[in-house]
Amino acid sequence: LEPTESAGVISWIAEKFKCAAMFVYEQIRPDDAFGQVMMKNLESRGCALKGLKSHVSTLAQIERFESRGWTKCECLDMNDIYYKCLDKEIVTKAEKLEIFDEFEEWHLMQAHYCVVLATNVTRGSCVLEDLRLHPSS
Repeated sequence: LEPTESAGVISWIAEKFKCAAMFVYEQIRPDDAFGQVMMKNLESRGCALKGLKSHVSTLAQIERFESRGWTKCECLDMNDIYYKCLDKEIVTKAEKLEIFDEFEEWHLMQAHYCVVLATNVTRGSCVLEDLRLHPSS
């Protein structure tokens, strides 16, 4: 979608549903070397990331939702998910798999993807009130 179209959808859902959650997986950080390669790669496959330049960071993603009526928004890049949200035992097992020659490549890639959790809740009126990406957030 074009940025104005996705903004319209985000606003419409916030307006129409007073107890709602959106969970979104997005690309971020298009301006460094890895981000430029990522964008060219996807564009060459016919998957242009039309909104990426409008929401380049986790903070920009939060602003994207809060400015359109969502009462709470969290955004973590995938490195944060890996280190803050996964059980330490799972992380230890994953790091023994040697998927990549070096974990630096893995972390570089994960820094360019994020998850967004936006909730629209009127205090005390919605089961989503305590929904969080990470228990300590």
